[in-house]
Amino acid sequence: GAIATIAIRNVIEERDLADAARTEAVASSAIANDRAETMLLDRASTLTTSDPTRAVALIRQLPGTSKHLRRARDIAEAAASRGIVRGHASTIGAVRMLFFTPNGRSLIAAGETGDVVVIDVETGAARIYRTRAKSTTLGLALDDDRIVLAGRPEGLMLLDLRTGVTTTIDPTLRVSRLSRVDGDRIRYVDEARKVLAERSLATGAVTTLRENVLTAQPIGDRFMVADGESLRLVGSGRDILLTGAEWFGITANAAVDVKHGRFAVVGRAHVVEWSFEGVETRRWNVELGVAMSYGPNGALYVGTARGLVMRLDDDLREVARGTDGVWWTVQTSDGVAYLGQEGALTIVDPANVRTLELNYPSARQLAASSRFLAFGSRDGTIRWLDLDLMRPASYPVQGEIGCWATATKVYVGAASGIREIDRRTRATRMAVTRSKALPPSCVGMVGTTIISSNFMSTSFLDVSNDTQRVLDLQGLYDRVAKLYLVIRGLQLVDIDPTTGGERSLWTAPSKIKRYASHGRWVATTLETGTIFRIDRETGAAAAVDAKADVVALLADGRIVYDRANELYEWSPTETRFVVSRPPGEIDLVAPVRDGYAMRYADGSLWFVHAGQVLNRAPPGHMLFIGFGFDDSAYRLVQFQRLVRTHIATGEQTVLDVRLQFVALVNPGLTLGTTPGHVVVLEDHVPDDPERLFAWIDATTNAHLDSTNALVWHGAVTR
Repeated sequence: GAIATIAIRNVIEERDLADAARTEAVASSAIANDRAETMLLDRASTLTTSDPTRAVALIRQLPGTSKHLRRARDIAEAAASRGIVRGHASTIGAVRMLFFTPNGRSLIAAGETGDVVVIDVETGAARIYRTRAKSTTLGLALDDDRIVLAGRPEGLMLLDLRTGVTTTIDPTLRVSRLSRVDGDRIRYVDEARKVLAERSLATGAVTTLRENVLTAQPIGDRFMVADGESLRLVGSGRDILLTGAEWFGITANAAVDVKHGRFAVVGRAHVVEWSFEGVETRRWNVELGVAMSYGPNGALYVGTARGLVMRLDDDLREVARGTDGVWWTVQTSDGVAYLGQEGALTIVDPANVRTLELNYPSARQLAASSRFLAFGSRDGTIRWLDLDLMRPASYPVQGEIGCWATATKVYVGAASGIREIDRRTRATRMAVTRSKALPPSCVGMVGTTIISSNFMSTSFLDVSNDTQRVLDLQGLYDRVAKLYLVIRGLQLVDIDPTTGGERSLWTAPSKIKRYASHGRWVATTLETGTIFRIDRETGAAAAVDAKADVVALLADGRIVYDRANELYEWSPTETRFVVSRPPGEIDLVAPVRDGYAMRYADGSLWFVHAGQVLNRAPPGHMLFIGFGFDDSAYRLVQFQRLVRTHIATGEQTVLDVRLQFVALVNPGLTLGTTPGHVVVLEDHVPDDPERLFAWIDATTNAHLDSTNALVWHGAVTR
C-alpha cells in the first residue's frame, strides 16, 4: 500500500511539474509573441517616412487578436498620410504612355511592346489589349470606352475597350503630339510631313492647319508652334512671335492655366508667362528649368535638372529639394506632382504647405485623376496612390463661423449664408442664400434642420427651405432621442427640432443645476444636491441620491454621479461605489471601454479603470473637444494642434493640422476650421483587422450612427 501511495504521489508531482512547465511555456510564448509584435511595430514605425507601403505591409502581419492594434492603427494612419502605393506588374515593357479615362477609374498604360494594359484603380483588376503596334508612345481617351493610340508601325489607331478591337486609322503617320478637340475630332503633329493636322474620326476628313511644324501644343483656341527656330502663337487670324528668350530645345512644352487664360514656357535660364493673347505678363530667372505645371490655385511650379521644385509668384520660393533632376510633372486635384529622373516622387500640396517624397528607382511618366496619382516604370510596373488617403478632407470657404457634418454633407456658416458641401465630390451650393450665419456652436442636425446655439439662444435652421426658428434659450441636443431639451423655470421641455413642437417632460421641485439626456432617460441635479432620473416614455421621476452631482448618464439608464470626490454608479436595483478621485471640478465623465474618462475643469484628463485613477493628460491651457467612438479623447492644444489620446494606454497622436475651431460632431469624427478651410478628420474602425487601414466610408458612415457608437460616446451633460 505504501509503495502504491508513493507511486501515486510521484505521478501527481510529475503531472503538476508538467502543468507548471506547460504554463511557463505558454507564458514565455506569450511574452515572446508580444516582444515580436512590439519589434514589428517599431520597425513599421521607422518606415512610415521612408517606405510607407512597406510599413503597412508589415502591420498586416499583426494578428487580429493583438493588444497593439490601436498603435498599429496610428502607424497605418501616419503611413497613409505619406502615400500607400498599389501596383501592377505588366508585360508591356518600359512605360511610355500613361493616362486616366474621364471617369477617373481606368488607368491606361502602354509601352515598348505596343500592348495596352487597362487597370481598374479601385479594385486593381487589369486587362491586356494586344495591338499590332511594336511600340506605343502617345494616347488619349475619347470617352470611358474608346482610346486613340499613336505607335509604330501602325501610325494612328483606335482601341475599343468594350470589344478589344483595334482599328488602324492611318499607318503612315508618325505622331509626336496628340490632343482632342471635341467629340470625335483630334489634332496631331505628323513628324513625317511636319504638319499640324485635324482629323474627324467619324468621317475621316483631314484638315492641314499648319505646315513646317516640329511640334505644337494647344493654348486655348490657338496653338503654340515650334518650327526649329522660334516659338509662335498661331490661330485666330494672325501669328504672334514669342520673343525675348532663347528657348531650351525650341520645343512647345508649356504649362497651361485655362482658368486664368495664361501659359508659361521654360527657357535655358528663365521662365516666361504670357496671356492667351500673346502678351507677356511675368518673367523669372530659373536655371535649368525642365518641367512645369500650374496648381489648381493658379500658382506656377517648375522642376529643375538639379532636383529643385520652386513656386513662381512675385518671387521664387523653393518648396522641395531632391537629389535627381525633375523630368515629369502633372497637376493633381489640390497640388502638383513631380517625378525625378531616378524615381523620386514629390507631391506638393499648397493648402497644407507640405511635401511628400517616395523613392522608386526606374519610375517614369505621371498621370493624375481627381483622386488618384499614377506613375510607370522601366520594367513595366504601374503604381498608383489614393490621394484621398493622404490628407484630411479640406473644403475651401471664406468667413466661416460655424460648421456641421452629416454622413454625406458638410454645412458651413459664412457671411453670405449656409454653404452645403458634398463630402465625396466636394461640389458646393448655397443652401441658404440670405444672411443667416451659423453660430459657432453647431450641436446637431435632424433631417435637414441644423441646430446651433450660443450662450443666449438656439437656432433651428432648415436648409431645404431656408426657414429659421430662434429660441431665446440654450439647451441640450440628444442625438439618440433626436430632441432638444431646455429648461423653462422649473420645467424640463422637449422640443422637436424639425417641427418646433414642444412637450413638457417634468416639473422640478427646485431649481435645476445640471442635466443630462440619453435616449429614453433624462437625469437632473437640483441646487439642493438631489438627483432625479426621468423616464421620457412614462414621465415618471425617481430620486437617486442627495448631496451629489450627476456627471454621466448611460444608455441603459444608469447614472454616474459624484459625491465628495467619490464616484458612484446608480441603477434601480443597486448603488455601486466606483472610485475615489482626485479633488477638482469635473466637466464631464464619459464611459469608455473598461472604465470612465474624466475631464477636469483645469484641462487635465483622467481614466478610471479597475478601481484606479490614471492621469492621461496634465492640466494646461487647452480646448477639450470630446471622446471618439474608439475610446479616444481629442484635445486642441497650443499652436492649434489636435491631439488624440487613447484613454486606456495613454498613447498620443498629434494630427498635423492647424485648427482654430474644432467640434466632435459624431463619435470618431472631428470637424474643425482652419483659415479659409473646413477640415473633416475621419477615424478608422477600431480593432477590425479587415478595415484597420481603411478610412471611414464617407458615403455611408453607418458605424458612426450606430447605437454602439453612441454608447461609447456617452451622454452629453451640461
